[in-house]
Amino acid sequence: MKTNQIMLAHAIVAKYNITLLDAKFIVKAVTETIMEELMINGSVSVGYLGVCRIIQRKDRIGVNPHTKTPLAIPGRKSISMRPSARFKRMLKELK
Repeated sequence: MKTNQIMLAHAIVAKYNITLLDAKFIVKAVTETIMEELMINGSVSVGYLGVCRIIQRKDRIGVNPHTKTPLAIPGRKSISMRPSARFKRMLKELK
């Protein structure tokens, strides 16, 4: 199941005993700050989660699946997330 901002806010309420409205503001502030820092610096280290950064994808050649003709796919900016060592250890324990 996907977790959305409301679910995160409810988890914060349960863990820290604050109001739902305050928790929503916290989730919104954190996500906005991460996005702003990505736009300014191109990279953000998010605690035990890892490092998010903006990368530039290269131009490439694709193939139209219906006509089988090649077509140019322009490069674009994307986000890359490299998990921290602690997060990687936690993922290994899930198996």
